[in-house]
Amino acid sequence: MQSTGLYPASGTSKDWFYGVFARPAYTLELRTLNSFNPPDSEIWPCANENYEGFKVYIEQTALAQQILHEPIADRDAFDQAAVRAYAFTDTGELQAGDLKLHARVGTDGDFTEYPMAETDRRTYEAPLPEPSCGGVVQYYFTLDLPNGETRAIPELGGKEPYESTFSQRAYTMRDTLETSTGWIVGLPDDDATSGIWELATPERTTQQPGSDQSIDGSMCWITDGRAGTDADDHDVDGGETTIVSPRFSAVNGSRLSFWFWQSPSIQRRDTARVGFSNDDGASWVYPAFLRSEDPGNWVRRTYELADYLEPTSTMRIRFSTRDIDDDSTVELAIDDIAVGVPGCPVNAADINADGQLNIFDVTLFIEFFNADSISADYNGDGEISFFDVAEYLRIFLGQ
Repeated sequence: MQSTGLYPASGTSKDWFYGVFARPAYTLELRTLNSFNPPDSEIWPCANENYEGFKVYIEQTALAQQILHEPIADRDAFDQAAVRAYAFTDTGELQAGDLKLHARVGTDGDFTEYPMAETDRRTYEAPLPEPSCGGVVQYYFTLDLPNGETRAIPELGGKEPYESTFSQRAYTMRDTLETSTGWIVGLPDDDATSGIWELATPERTTQQPGSDQSIDGSMCWITDGRAGTDADDHDVDGGETTIVSPRFSAVNGSRLSFWFWQSPSIQRRDTARVGFSNDDGASWVYPAFLRSEDPGNWVRRTYELADYLEPTSTMRIRFSTRDIDDDSTVELAIDDIAVGVPGCPVNAADINADGQLNIFDVTLFIEFFNADSISADYNGDGEISFFDVAEYLRIFLGQ
């Protein structure tokens, strides 16, 4: 985790090393010894239990080239179209084409090579081939080295590749945030004096992204997307700022996912959170505070709604972030929100994703419609009307 997730500290040699040489540096937190001067009896056990880890660390940091990737076993066709890797060399830069993705649909056959595009500093992405619902994609990465050799991760490349299963969802909410869909900006208790949420194309700074998460989009919700002269000119100051979604519907088994981007310099006391409501915003439940495991990059977060509340036809979601520490820069961005039941639905009319079109799906649509939920907006005009009924029936009947 980044040190900002532990406690605030002034700049150190690690910050200088990262900023000047573009190389990551680490502090290894040891066991709790209750003192910086532990008794002799505690020193040897502490050293012994960390010895193997130190050896791996030394071996890895001695490499002139690094590739880092966090595999995701279950990918959603909507919000996991691309695969991401982090790579750097001893010079801090890669040449175009040095990093490649190799992927195939299924578990046999040849791998196809895909070039990876740099989307941020040392961050590279490429789209994975998309199999049929429930299908598997296997993949690995290679990095061409200056001496003519090639390094792969996983180490054995195509012999032991990463593997992801692709699923679909019968969406009851799917918002790419490219247009306004009825979100509410600000609540009566909000007290932030700047950094108020806006739907915008962000301008890059060291503390906010320069683009949204979508491959084919540009907009996202962000706490004031302007860059300003300094990174903290338009960040959140003085308190909390909130956005609330329009009313949507969810059914049993629904999964909610979204992408978020959190500023690297956010302090431990500054907070960000997501909240769920199943009674049209009258009451809210909150999972643990949002804290990115990779500040400064887009991160996907997924929740099984039933773990927190009963899905209903009058759901809402809210996002907020609060500035508490005076010397911190607080920015938060949200993109590509989706709610639905994982599975292999027949089409968009198969609301419960059980692979069948029947009266259960029609009953759910009627519930959405009667609740005036955006989940019933099947013709996408932003209004709930009998034109949506006609569109739902057209899809249901396969016309």
